[in-house]
Amino acid sequence: MLTEFLEDIELLTVPEVKVWDETLEQMVVTQVAEYRTQTLLKTRPPTESQSRLDMVIGLGKPQAVIDKFTVGVNLGNAWDFCEAYITYMNELDTWNKWVGVTTVDEEGTETTTVRPVEPSAPIRAIDIVDTTYAGKLFKEQRTTAMSNLTVTVGDLVFDGDETSQNRMVRAITVLVGDQQVPWTLADNTVAMVTQTELKKALIAAGVAQSGMWKNPNT
Repeated sequence: MLTEFLEDIELLTVPEVKVWDETLEQMVVTQVAEYRTQTLLKTRPPTESQSRLDMVIGLGKPQAVIDKFTVGVNLGNAWDFCEAYITYMNELDTWNKWVGVTTVDEEGTETTTVRPVEPSAPIRAIDIVDTTYAGKLFKEQRTTAMSNLTVTVGDLVFDGDETSQNRMVRAITVLVGDQQVPWTLADNTVAMVTQTELKKALIAAGVAQSGMWKNPNT
């Protein structure tokens, strides 16, 4: 499910590094080419808007057509939430790294910049209720799948349900740098995980959850 929305891109980077030159007997700057893998969201699939769904309903189109547009709207809402959540995680990371700046004027009065307001997590739009039995059955199956969702980061398999995602957010906000925290994985074993690993697990869970909103039978 996750691979439908993510893709790994190989990027060539040429960072500058300092090395010791035996001939010059000093540190010199050199460049070393290396490839790095970056995981990105794939191109967003076609979705529908609420206004177009309202128009279809107003025109009295067949239920099959209405259901198709309903799925399109729900899929659009899921992608909106997924993209907004990734933006939120980036903003939260910036907020956590914020450092105040103190200045002193000519009279010796100190002024410190005020920390910005913590960014708020986006709220998922309530999906439109399907009126057909197939739609209701799909929702029941989706709820079960969401509660059993797992995501893999390296060799670690995390629970990816919404409760676990909320725990990840809380842990991410307090961890700094390479700090680690004990975490119960999907198989109930405990591993020490970093902020970076939790961020990857959280984004993967959000994207995988978004993919569950599309009914493959419509």
